[in-house]
Amino acid sequence: MPHRILLLTPTPTHPCDAGNRVRIHNLVCSLRELGHEVFMLHMEREPGDKAAMGAWLGEANFRSVPFRGARREESAIQRGLRHLQQLVDNDARHVWGLDDWYDPAVTEAALDWHRECGFTAVLVEYVFLSRLLEAFPGEVLKIIDTHDRFANRHRIYLERGLPPQFYSTTPRREGRGLDRADVVLAIQDSERAYFAGVTRADVLTLGHLLRLEDCLRAPDVAPRALIAGSSNPINVDGAQAFLDEVWPAVRQRMPAARLSIAGALSGALPDAPGVEKLGVVADMTEAYRAADLAINPVRQGTGLNIKSIEALGFGLPLATTPAGARGLEAAEGFGLRTCGTPVAMQEAIVELLGDAGLRREYGRRGMAFARDWNRRALGGLAHLLGSRA
Repeated sequence: MPHRILLLTPTPTHPCDAGNRVRIHNLVCSLRELGHEVFMLHMEREPGDKAAMGAWLGEANFRSVPFRGARREESAIQRGLRHLQQLVDNDARHVWGLDDWYDPAVTEAALDWHRECGFTAVLVEYVFLSRLLEAFPGEVLKIIDTHDRFANRHRIYLERGLPPQFYSTTPRREGRGLDRADVVLAIQDSERAYFAGVTRADVLTLGHLLRLEDCLRAPDVAPRALIAGSSNPINVDGAQAFLDEVWPAVRQRMPAARLSIAGALSGALPDAPGVEKLGVVADMTEAYRAADLAINPVRQGTGLNIKSIEALGFGLPLATTPAGARGLEAAEGFGLRTCGTPVAMQEAIVELLGDAGLRREYGRRGMAFARDWNRRALGGLAHLLGSRA
């Protein structure tokens, strides 16, 4: 039996110009392909194109509510204790309470819609919105899509000397939020194992669902690599290190080589020889079609690096770091080349840009890996919703 699914997300699907947006967009597409009806409630933490989202889903299937901003729900005594803890515990300076980013107005909007439509499942993006699940009766299937883990997420930034971004909480609070769900979706197996250790909910791996299109171009043009990404500090850090430590050496060995940088990331980086900054691209297919090789130079992160698996789905070989390959270890040699040092990255880029036959073979293997990836992910999603209909 098809489900009527309410999706609560703080992240818009349009414009589809960042990995988390692509994840949610493709998940909705897959749910609809499986015959389920999806209703999206967008809590406007990130601005999006509401007209485009409404046109995509159907006006009756899209609503939005304002985001009031993060607020700590604590008494004066609790606030004082928190300040004291921050004096001796550096983590305490950066973590949020489980529901500090939740707005009770979301509950009212969701329940009003539920009374109209009778949802059979509720899916929330990210544990900090899990409070909504407590408002629905037991017969409604409750799902959290994690995307990545938020326990002590701030440490990823601090280790690189970057200011912490987005939401971070403690492992205990994250586990308590996940307990509100019937099912927790992890984006890769290592995170599934972690979540299974902190929650009573069932935990399943649902890898990022891919758009599949072979974009590898003919080998009769100047070799071109592509880096794509949003302007978050982790992306900027990795791309800047690449421009400093790898790209000059590649250009010295291959003067004709060119590098395109797509997405908001391009606006956060300086100009450099042989580099074309594309800005935000409405359809990433065109950027992939104009490239011979995808590069993901991130040096840190959690979850699955969506731009890595996305490149394989577009039929491009991928050179990346160990951080960019997380969750994709099985793709090594199947479209993906993991490079542990700047020198190894340089060598991989020169080899792949210089050998059209090798690129085509890597692209073919990557596409086969991506097709199998989608098959397994869709099968798991269909089983989850079918077994709980």
